[in-house]
This record gives sequence, C-alpha cells and structure tokens, in this order.
Amino acid sequence: MLLRTLGHAVKNYGSLTAGLEALNAFAAQQVGILAGETYFSDGSGLSREDLVAPHAVAKLLLYMARSPRFPVFFDSLPVSGIDGTLASRLAEDRVRGRIHAKTGTVEHVNSLSGYMDLPSGKRLAFSILASNHPLKDKAGPATLDAITLEIYDWFSKRR
Repeated sequence: MLLRTLGHAVKNYGSLTAGLEALNAFAAQQVGILAGETYFSDGSGLSREDLVAPHAVAKLLLYMARSPRFPVFFDSLPVSGIDGTLASRLAEDRVRGRIHAKTGTVEHVNSLSGYMDLPSGKRLAFSILASNHPLKDKAGPATLDAITLEIYDWFSKRR
C-alpha cells in the first residue's frame, strides 16, 4: 500500500506501476543508484522478487546522511546493545551504542545496514547482505555481527 501511495503522491495515480516508476526514478535521479543495482517488483521487504545490491543500500545511506531529514531517519534506527532488533546484538563495550542499523531476516537471508560511529569521531555507512546461505537460526545474524565487528575494528585502527 505504501508503494501505491507513493505512486499517487508522485504520479497522481495510486498503482503498483506508478509506485515502482516513482521509486526507480528516486533511486536513479536523486540517490544515484545505477541500473542493475536494484530490481523492485512489488515493494515488499519480504519478497524474494525484490533485489538490492549492498552498494545501492550504501548509496541510500550516504544520501540520507546528507538529507535534512537525517536526524529523524538516524534516530529511527535500532542502536547496538540498546534497543530494537539490536538490543541484544553488538553489545560489546567497544561498539555498544555506536552502531545504528536496520536488520533484515527471512529464512536463509540476513542483512545489517546502517552507520557505525568510530572512535575517531567519523561515521561510516555500511551494508552487509547475505542471501541464499545455509546457516540456521541465529548463525546468520551472528555471522553478520562478526563481520560488522571486523569492519569496526579495522577502521578504528586506521585513524
């Protein structure tokens, strides 16, 4: 329904086609996402038909970081070791409260994308998407958390 509402707001016609046209135009013209980096079919975050490359997610995160709406967007993201879907994840002292990110999980698919605040004061946008993996239950999110910690530690040492 949100995609159809977008179509109505942008194209004055609330349909799936109008919504997809508006979404694709925004992605290409405002965010700079290239053809082939995304494929949207129905607007559902749970659909196996919608495809997004991690690079496209990172571009969206960078776009949002420059947006006047960034403070509201940033505050809407779960915080590592503190709340939401990250309340019990990435809770180690060195990263607790330093990672604001959106999670995504369906069977054999896990994602973690957002921002990490480094000890240097710099903020890093990141996106990790794992699809069609054989991991069960909590092994997928745990693997993404381990990758996130490695990224954090690597960039923390670079200053």
